Amino acid sequence: MADLEFTITITESLSEKLSPNKAKLLEAISAGYSNKYIAETFGVSIKAIEQSFTELNKSFGTRDELYNSRLRIISALIADDMASYYTDSNYSEVIDLNDNLKQTLLLTAIGLSTQAIAQMLKVSVKSIEQRLGQLYDYFGIDTRNLETANPRVILVIAALLKGNIDEASIKRLHKETSVERLKRIIQEPEYFVQKLSRPQTIIS
Repeated sequence: MADLEFTITITESLSEKLSPNKAKLLEAISAGYSNKYIAETFGVSIKAIEQSFTELNKSFGTRDELYNSRLRIISALIADDMASYYTDSNYSEVIDLNDNLKQTLLLTAIGLSTQAIAQMLKVSVKSIEQRLGQLYDYFGIDTRNLETANPRVILVIAALLKGNIDEASIKRLHKETSVERLKRIIQEPEYFVQKLSRPQTIIS
């Protein structure tokens, strides 16, 4: 997937709380695999995967239009130290990202939906989609040939492995963007958006 080599580790304490199938599904989602690929790998229907995914959303409280459910689950895992990504490869940081792209990348990483990011940054949904397209190009993600994976998840994983964002940033900002807080932030986003460009919040 985008030529990335990495390992994702889900803590035993979390795995023990889930059924074996749900633990495997959670790991597959966190690794960026698409529902279709997961269904084929598990030998079940896509509908069964979608049902299990819905149950995970309920467990993690990520079922809201302000969130990208898949990424919000991953953000929650990172925020609560229940999952981490590791690689032996020496990936280089992607340089030359402007502030708009850095902000969009980090808001994507904490699991905000396209609509929520657009509202936060006071631009159109189309503008956010264009920025995501630019980010895919910068990180070498060919969405046209990514049949087995979710491009946004792969983007976030790539950004973590390359050092453009860090887990500490996700932990901090995830906790500040619960549904109720996020609704208030979107009304007056200026102070929160300023945080996205601070050195302790995002690398480079």
